[in-house]
Amino acid sequence: MRLARSCIFCAFSIVAAGLAGWEIPLARAATDQDFDLACAVVSAAEIATTKAGSDERNMALQIQFFYLGRLSGRDDRTYWTAVVKGRLAELKTKAKAPDLYGSCAAFVTKNID
Repeated sequence: MRLARSCIFCAFSIVAAGLAGWEIPLARAATDQDFDLACAVVSAAEIATTKAGSDERNMALQIQFFYLGRLSGRDDRTYWTAVVKGRLAELKTKAKAPDLYGSCAAFVTKNID
């Protein structure tokens, strides 16, 4: 389970690094924290591009809270919201990654059920 998620994230990291200009070394790309951060960033991009009050935005908010919670549980000294906002500012429109967002949403759904 954990290995499969790591492999999936590694594949998405390679794609995201190529498309979005992220510099994620392969050795670090498969960590849970990297996965959580990538999901927090793509969910923030989804929030920024959806209509207020829509089901899509509400889902993106829930997904972002899930991943921010996981990040805070791993490292409670980092202000993860600021890190996510910084990544969004760096990536701008490249932060929107529908395939990765779908994987992040599926992971949340699987862990909540």
